[in-house]
Parts: sequence; structure tokens; C-alpha cells
Amino acid sequence: MMKFFSPLMLLVLFSFNSFAENTVVYPERAWKLDQSGQVTAMYDVDSQGKAKNIRIIKSEPKFLFDDSVKAQLSKWRFPKDSPKKDVSVRINFER
Repeated sequence: MMKFFSPLMLLVLFSFNSFAENTVVYPERAWKLDQSGQVTAMYDVDSQGKAKNIRIIKSEPKFLFDDSVKAQLSKWRFPKDSPKKDVSVRINFER
């Protein structure tokens, strides 16, 4: 039972810190299916500080986390006037 509460507790704790705006939450469906995995994604940052052109480079298991990761990355924000291309991120989901 403790394994279930640990990630949720961390999410609650980090949600009150300003540096934790760019986080990814464990997708509910994957959690219920007791699935672990990882996703490697790439994105660009536009001049407004928004993540754009998000693409999944690799995911295991295939497709389980993709939609959730893309939706969550699209909400990430970065400093304005610092555009970047092809930023890579690897996200691990561990049960």
C-alpha cells in the first residue's frame, strides 16, 4: 500500500514549489494496469517559452504513455525569448 502513496505524496509536495511546474504525472491508466516504462521525447521551445513540435522518439511499452506525455509536455513553460530546437527529455515511469 505504501508504494501507491509515495508517488502521490511526492506530487503533492512538489506541486507547491515553483520549480516543479514542468513535471510529468504517472498516467492513471498505466498506474491501474501496473505498468512501468519510459518515454524519450523531443520538443522545441518557442520565443514565448512554450514547448512546441513535441514528438515521441522512443517508448516502452509502445504507445501506453505517449499521449499523456505529449499532453503534459505541451503545458511546460520556459523563460521567454530563449527559443531552442530539438530538446530531448527521457521520462521514466517506475512502479
